[in-house]
Amino acid sequence: MIPVITELARQVDRRWAATGYDRDAFASLAAEALEDNPPPDFPTVARELAGGLRLPPQRRLDQSFGQPALTLHRDDRFVVEALCWHTGSPGIHQHSFSGAFRVTTGRSVHSRYRFSERERLTPTVALGTLAMVGVEVLDGTSVTPIHRGTALVHSAFHLDNPSMTVVVRTHDEDEPEYTYLPPGVAYDPAVRDESLHKRLQLLDTLHAAAHPSYLGCVTLALESSDLYGGMEVLMRVHGHGLGAPVLAELAAGYERRHGPAVAPVLEAVREQRRRSHLLALRATIRDGDLRYVLACLLSSFDRDSFRRQLARAAPGARDAFAVCLRHVLELSPGADHALGVTGTALLAGVVPGGFPAWLARHTDEPLDDGQVRLLTTFYRQLAEHPLLTPLRTG
Repeated sequence: MIPVITELARQVDRRWAATGYDRDAFASLAAEALEDNPPPDFPTVARELAGGLRLPPQRRLDQSFGQPALTLHRDDRFVVEALCWHTGSPGIHQHSFSGAFRVTTGRSVHSRYRFSERERLTPTVALGTLAMVGVEVLDGTSVTPIHRGTALVHSAFHLDNPSMTVVVRTHDEDEPEYTYLPPGVAYDPAVRDESLHKRLQLLDTLHAAAHPSYLGCVTLALESSDLYGGMEVLMRVHGHGLGAPVLAELAAGYERRHGPAVAPVLEAVREQRRRSHLLALRATIRDGDLRYVLACLLSSFDRDSFRRQLARAAPGARDAFAVCLRHVLELSPGADHALGVTGTALLAGVVPGGFPAWLARHTDEPLDDGQVRLLTTFYRQLAEHPLLTPLRTG
């Protein structure tokens, strides 16, 4: 056992025992213990484990949450875990446990949300409004309490590679851990049974093999699935890079099967595709400032919230906006000047039709008609790009 983890666990147990093991008190006392006992960073944990450290029984062996998730302490009341990350980024979720976490390596953009339920489509799928209530950048000094249930609906976007957080948490309680999809769908992923899980994996294999039965199997999977299972199938195939007409046809079939009430689900699935593309792009970028801009594109629901987040960033991240656009659009570095001009107009909310007049007022050197036409065409493409939906001006 790592000595600082042993001491952390000892203090947590002592402080919790003083409350009579009151579950409602655990989040605050876990946060206090993490404040008083800074946990080890990623290189320290890696060296300890590589050097033969014997771990307690692991809470999980898969990498669905953590790359990997390492259980460093475990007893009948609580666990201490190190969650390592390199490309993964948790979606918007809540927890069925209480506790606290501290970033020990890297920085993370931490976003908090509030979900207002409007309608239940099934016992485990709800529609409503998902609103952001706050964004902060967490570093090695940051400790965040975790309150179970809807008291903490959040997501983390890791800016550095690798990143690691240490979590002190109770064991799971018998209540759902909802995942949230913007603009307003909540679902319980625990209802995914083994058959659905394997069905999704098989669709991945069929797609990767470019097998001729792929689309037929997707259609069969949608026809044989309930509302929740069909949503999972659609989210999976939206990540397969299919063309817009095919996706529209599949979505129409889903809506015919389950009725017009699922229209918000289809909107959330389309948004999830955008978010998945941004997360895939994150995996190819190491610069923390560029990753911060991607985090803003992920967590913003509109241009104003994006601008507020960008304004709170360090100057390097604010200056990285044009470079981030280049990565999003897969352009060469020679496009940085044009992206600087058009990106500024995008942040200002200039509608495409008003761009030439805006350009005339904000360009130091006169441009000929050909340059204006080229920049105007480029700006329209930028304003309509599907990955930049929060910045659209109409």
